[in-house]
Formats: sequence, C-alpha cells, structure tokens
Amino acid sequence: MTPNYPYYPPNYQQAVVKKSGGLKWVLITLVCILLVSGGISVMVISAIRAKQQAARQIAEEGPARPDAPPPPPPPPVQGAGLEQYKYPNAKVEYSVRAFGNESMTMTTDDNVSEVKDYYKERLGAPMLEGEDDDTAVFQISDSPMTIITINQDKNDPDKTQITVVRSKLQIPKMN
Repeated sequence: MTPNYPYYPPNYQQAVVKKSGGLKWVLITLVCILLVSGGISVMVISAIRAKQQAARQIAEEGPARPDAPPPPPPPPVQGAGLEQYKYPNAKVEYSVRAFGNESMTMTTDDNVSEVKDYYKERLGAPMLEGEDDDTAVFQISDSPMTIITINQDKNDPDKTQITVVRSKLQIPKMN
C-alpha cells in the first residue's frame, strides 16, 4: 500500500518580463536633439532676417553720392554699452553679458540722493522712487531697453548700489 500524501500543485511562477530602459533613453535623446535643432534654427532665421533687413535699408537709401561730404563724426560717447551709464568714481562689482542682454552692478561711497540727482540730470525724472528717498528706478526706453536701479547696498549700509540692466525685452514705460 502506498502512503497517502496530500497533493500539492507544483509552484509555478510566471515569467517576469524585465522592461528595458532603452526606449526611454531614445526618447530623451530625440527630445534633446529637437531642442538643440530648434535653437540653432531660431538663431539662423534671425540672422537671415537681420541680413535681409540691412539689405532693404541699403536699397531704400540708395547708393551714396561720391560728391557728398562725409557725415560729421559722432559726438564723443563715454563708453560703449553700459559704460555710458557708469556713475563717476563707482567701483564695478560685476558685469555680465548673455544672449544680447547686459547687467552691471556698481557701488559708490556717495549717498542715494546724490546718485539719484546725477541720473536725474542725465536722464530726467525717475520712473519710480521709494517713499523714504532710499530707492530710485530710471528707465530708458530706447531699443534695447535699459533700467537703472539705485538703492542702499545691502552688504555695506555706508555704500550705494547702482544696477544697470540692458535687455532686448521691451517693458512698457510707466509714468
């Protein structure tokens, strides 16, 4: 007689399919390639448009007459770029240029009202002024737009901080 053992079915495990991350990496690579290609395309298109616009301007002005006197020299400029807005005797802490935008931060020992009066004389009335005469913001709406902010230096209360930012983005002028 054979012993009566209980019947237990064999322990079958389903085969676990391990997913590969290859498709994820292919998609990430394609997205990166598309972003880089898009950026390059935007730069090339803007360069072509600028070249076409310059060609149109030359065509509209016509050829220069050989007997015309040369144009007078431009008036002397204090400096190119943001240098023309530099406050006299101010120390430039840092200056940054990126994507056609510029920023320069300066400090000076003069107080906020002296610095504000200097820029008022050069640029007119400020766009915004602080209630306690501790802050002023000037806006120059030329293209590219330039904003000058004047306030007390947070790192050294005895100094005044002047920040000049030039951006290709246009912000409406506030009066």
